[in-house]
Amino acid sequence: MKWFIVTIVFFFFHISGFIPARAQTESLVQPDTLCSIYTINKMIDSVTFRPVLKAIQKYPDLADCHIEFRYKKLNTLMAARPTMDFLFCRKENRKYVIFVSTNSSNNCRKVFSRMSEQSMTGIIGHELAHIVDY
Repeated sequence: MKWFIVTIVFFFFHISGFIPARAQTESLVQPDTLCSIYTINKMIDSVTFRPVLKAIQKYPDLADCHIEFRYKKLNTLMAARPTMDFLFCRKENRKYVIFVSTNSSNNCRKVFSRMSEQSMTGIIGHELAHIVDY
């Protein structure tokens, strides 16, 4: 009886491994609607617009948050920071800045311009996760 149960359990797990996973589908919402929802209070340049839009969809808490993208000389590719008045504002009213490196000495700008859209989306998503933590 014990071997029968083990065989049935093994067979079940063996068969369930062959069930194809559901393909991840893109959002059914129209792109214009996404732009109007997720770009409120955002200052996004044309280079990072599509990756930011894709990344911010994963963080619905940041839909109304004020986020600005600025270019600055950095040693890293990107950095997320709250603005200077964050201690005096409520969490709902805080403003954040994501700095994008313009430093040519460490080739960050070249790396960012050659990056695929998926890579940019991942890095921007990482910075947005920092904003969620703030």
